[in-house]
Amino acid sequence: VVLAPVLVGAIMNQYFHGFVMRLSPFMPLVAVFTVAILCANAIAQNASAILISGQQVVMASCVLHTSGFFFGLLLSRLLRIDVASSRTISIEVGMQ
Repeated sequence: VVLAPVLVGAIMNQYFHGFVMRLSPFMPLVAVFTVAILCANAIAQNASAILISGQQVVMASCVLHTSGFFFGLLLSRLLRIDVASSRTISIEVGMQ
């Protein structure tokens, strides 16, 4: 699941570097959209279980992920990590 896209990306970067450079500015948006679709799919498949378990579980999950996004960004900026890397850290921590 992880290895194949990484290998395809490395091969494309090696042999189609110009194309990859033109495509690069759009890839963060594609990545965010893809992750959003995957999350929406997981939530939709478990919607009945989520609704049955009540608002407490939904609220706890929202607070957990929101605090992950917030503290991931805050702490990485306090450590003077550049903005782009801080956003990446925030997304990674929040999504976990």
